[in-house]
Amino acid sequence: MTKVVQASAPAKVILFGEHAVVYGYPAIAVALNLRAKVSASLIEQNTSSNDSYLYLIAKDYNIERKIGVSNQEEFQRLTNTEKKVIEPFLALIKVFQQKFETLFSVKIEVTSSIPKGAGLGSSAAVSVATSTALSELLGIDLSLAEISALAYEAEKVLHGTPSGIDNTTATYGAGLIYEKGSFTPIELPEIPLIIGNTGVERQTRKLVGYVRYLHDKYPEIVSPILEQMGKITREAISILKNNDNLDLQRLGELMNINHGLLSAVGVSSLELDVLVNEARKHGALGAKLTGAGGGGCMIALIDDNSKETVKRALTEKKAETIATHIATKGALLYDS
Repeated sequence: MTKVVQASAPAKVILFGEHAVVYGYPAIAVALNLRAKVSASLIEQNTSSNDSYLYLIAKDYNIERKIGVSNQEEFQRLTNTEKKVIEPFLALIKVFQQKFETLFSVKIEVTSSIPKGAGLGSSAAVSVATSTALSELLGIDLSLAEISALAYEAEKVLHGTPSGIDNTTATYGAGLIYEKGSFTPIELPEIPLIIGNTGVERQTRKLVGYVRYLHDKYPEIVSPILEQMGKITREAISILKNNDNLDLQRLGELMNINHGLLSAVGVSSLELDVLVNEARKHGALGAKLTGAGGGGCMIALIDDNSKETVKRALTEKKAETIATHIATKGALLYDS
């Protein structure tokens, strides 16, 4: 009987610190109860072949393809969408094969409740879930840190040089303070959030590059803005660590200021600004974009009194709206 391994990993949002984290300032990321799920099983390896195969089923993209892991000619014949979806899986398989000196072919089926291209760490959740499933399937005992590092290799294929915050949060879950390549777990209550998805896909690499361009062109202007983002994040950390007397009103005010600074470095958009303003107008304690910006999602901090009015207001603006909260679990394995 073929062994099937199932694993999942959560979405994430950045509460504070996006873009500034690239310049050495802290960021706060939290996991959400939206998950990507991977099912993996080994395919019988052709002993006469030096190549292995990936058989990928990604229903969210209407993709079902079998491809040689190292067959570049076959890869180049794929559509652009197929390349974007399949390449991170190929990268992960290659890393596993090189690092652990094992040749294998694998069938992977992936499904996700995380909106794609929205700044919620969808690709990282898939990579973490895949790394978790492959390690179990191959009988390799990996720490959470090793799973996160493997997923990061796939993230680099998509995003160039990402901060690593997405794969780390997807691996560990709960809340993380991320600074200069290291992270510190933080205990958080189930803070309620509403996600408003503009439906506009954005490119993380392009937006990170644009902030870099402004930083290099106007260092005396942009550097202080990034520094203030860092100060906001540190202030938010002090609030969040005070669980006995959590000041959500103050946290929301910091979110509002942070969004203004992100707009100043050119990573907001009209669609995001409309949703942020609607959320505030209808009772949100604070609201800001999350992730790279340029589209994707905003987050609103709400309480019991504002939950339904904020959700309804964002829905009326044609946003995909998700009421959620901080989740505590990261990468998980399931019985097949």
